[in-house]
Amino acid sequence: MPFISTFLFYTVILSLFGYLFKISSRPKDAVQPGEGVYFKKDLVIALGVYTLFPLVMFFPILGKFNSGIIGYPEDPYQHLWDMWWAIKAVQTPGISLGYTNSIFYPEGTSLLFHAFSFYNLVWAVILSPFLSLAQTYNFQILSTFVLSGAGAFLLVKHLVRNSFAAIVGGFIFAFNPSHYTHALQQIEIATIQFIPLFVLFYIKSVKGQAKKDLVLASVFFMLNAASGWYNMFFSVYFVIFAYIYVAVKRRRFIIKDVMIKSAVVVASGIAPLVPWFFSMITLVVDQSREVVGGGHGHSVTDVLALFVPYLYHWLGGHGIFHSLNIKFSGSPWEKAAYLGLGNILVLVVAGRGALKSSAKYLLGALSFLVLSFGINLHILGQAHQVVLPYTLIQHIPFFRNVRMPVRAMVFVYLFWAVAVAFGLRHILFSRKNTPKRTAFLSALVLFIFADFTLISGEIAPVGLPSYYSVIMHDKDDFGIFEFPTSYAYSELYMMYQTFHGIPIIQGNVARKTSRTLSDDLPSDYKSLRERLIRDKVKYIIIRGRFLARGNTDALGGKTSFDDKVSKTMLKLKQMIAVYSKIFRRVYGEDDCFIFRVY
Repeated sequence: MPFISTFLFYTVILSLFGYLFKISSRPKDAVQPGEGVYFKKDLVIALGVYTLFPLVMFFPILGKFNSGIIGYPEDPYQHLWDMWWAIKAVQTPGISLGYTNSIFYPEGTSLLFHAFSFYNLVWAVILSPFLSLAQTYNFQILSTFVLSGAGAFLLVKHLVRNSFAAIVGGFIFAFNPSHYTHALQQIEIATIQFIPLFVLFYIKSVKGQAKKDLVLASVFFMLNAASGWYNMFFSVYFVIFAYIYVAVKRRRFIIKDVMIKSAVVVASGIAPLVPWFFSMITLVVDQSREVVGGGHGHSVTDVLALFVPYLYHWLGGHGIFHSLNIKFSGSPWEKAAYLGLGNILVLVVAGRGALKSSAKYLLGALSFLVLSFGINLHILGQAHQVVLPYTLIQHIPFFRNVRMPVRAMVFVYLFWAVAVAFGLRHILFSRKNTPKRTAFLSALVLFIFADFTLISGEIAPVGLPSYYSVIMHDKDDFGIFEFPTSYAYSELYMMYQTFHGIPIIQGNVARKTSRTLSDDLPSDYKSLRERLIRDKVKYIIIRGRFLARGNTDALGGKTSFDDKVSKTMLKLKQMIAVYSKIFRRVYGEDDCFIFRVY
């Protein structure tokens, strides 16, 4: 059965590839309808559009720009900590960006495999004298929409040669569902603004001989790599796919000039990160194992998710759409793959008239879509035994660390935006406009914008509860142990640390490379006390508000980690009763209990 399903899948996919390649290879008309139609200051207008929409979408955060950050109180806290640690590493002699014992105290942990966004860290350091961490974080998230829209506008304008279609295409890429959902969770995945510019200048460098284009392609590849590991790997895949397309079209396996240019772009682009890569390899060699996580078959694109408004969409949480969304595998922000009903309608209405121009870009979208499917094809949350290319990738050293295939949707959306722009140009200019046709086209464009526009009220509170003042006056070197413990609570404590600066025994990193105290806590209280004294863990903090009022953090914001609350409350009550007998209680009110170990 797996053989039959795999055979059928590749029969369909290869037929689509063949059809699109055949269409893209046909000679094009000298001038397409709408080609070369520009209006003055189109980039300024585009920037205005791409600036206005984020301000509308994230309007609730504008009044809390310094007391909250965009998104949920989970991963954004970790990324806020990343910025704090980068600033501390730059400003404090002897501290390394690649290692910390401020979390996972006292042993600490390597940060070499952590999901740093070096680009955002550099800006955090530059802006630190002028903005708070929260303001810097919010500014960077909002800027990804403006800059990614501008970059995509320039790419689409170069390819489609039409100002209006380029503005719409830039919007589709900048406000695509994957970008929006990751803006609420993971800044390194949301930093997509350099992808369109890399693709633009890579295309220009391959087609032409201008050294400037080759240099700019290398620069934007480097910025992609500095933005996040996923952007770097997917940019490499793009170079590979582009070379294959050119090689097949020219019917030559070796194309020396394209091969040299591609090598220059990739090699010069990753050159600044070579020392970091060398340190990663050294760590792997020392540990005699590669640091790899799972997820290759979980965080994937479901076939039906392409056509269903995603969970955060104004329709996605209702009725049949909600029922479908909860069946798709992956976390809510990792399974957003909705192409947009308005975008699909544009290509359907345009039909074959726009296909000749957009076929090669649909090939690019299809290539990355197959990657985003992961190791098996998922339909309505059910994995079918279809052997996909990621089955091989998950076994290739280093490359297998790209463990969430669905994130390849960022390139799908880029090429999808180009294809839709071609379709829109054809619809707008292939026939003479009538009042009814103008009304239909206006409604279609407005629907495209509305389909990818949401108002987000998700704000993660940022600040330090007052009870930390009890321990902040203590000038000894020590760590603190905080309860409750979980993935998301650890990220909350990391955010608190950006204010108090005291080492904590918990924490979260993308890849933890060794065991620490938090992994090996003794189960009996006597041994626990001895271990904490030995490791200089001086204070234990238990938040009483979790007992009295349920799952609400000390800043008053609802958290999204609500698993087994009743069991957690019972455990904390028992801990408080026991700890009150063996440790000295130095603070105890409704909000919090603080115990001094020694």
